[in-house]
Amino acid sequence: MALLSTDVYTGQSSVNVRNRIEGQRVSGDVRMVEAIYTTTALEITADVMQVVKLPVGAILLPEKCWCFTDGVGGTAVIYTSMGDALDAARYSTGDLALTAASTVMLPVVPAVALLLTRYVMLATSNIITFTTAGTFPVTAGKKIIHHLEYRMA
Repeated sequence: MALLSTDVYTGQSSVNVRNRIEGQRVSGDVRMVEAIYTTTALEITADVMQVVKLPVGAILLPEKCWCFTDGVGGTAVIYTSMGDALDAARYSTGDLALTAASTVMLPVVPAVALLLTRYVMLATSNIITFTTAGTFPVTAGKKIIHHLEYRMA
């Protein structure tokens, strides 16, 4: 029987300080933000929703992000992607249906590459965005809740 070790365990087990892993990967705090948008009925296809500006050095955890809506109306109104100021689809290209009222959280489907190599935000890429599509207008006064979780590098 062989003992197999992850990169974290290997770093923790090393007596050589230079082999130690980044502390945030083991004991880092996961932070969250919940931002609410209220529809105006002026939204159109390809609008870019600016949700939040996260700290430089943050690592968004898209697999822990979700949206919820009380039903914005329109026909097949969706978020087509989740990204940032430099890449509109950095975190997800999975559609989130906003038209009907949510009965459960609408989970973001993360881009696989980000699960393999986490993206550390820069000062030019720390505004998290969602892009819209569908048949508008939506109903004014409806709420879209954006729940995002992240950790610091």
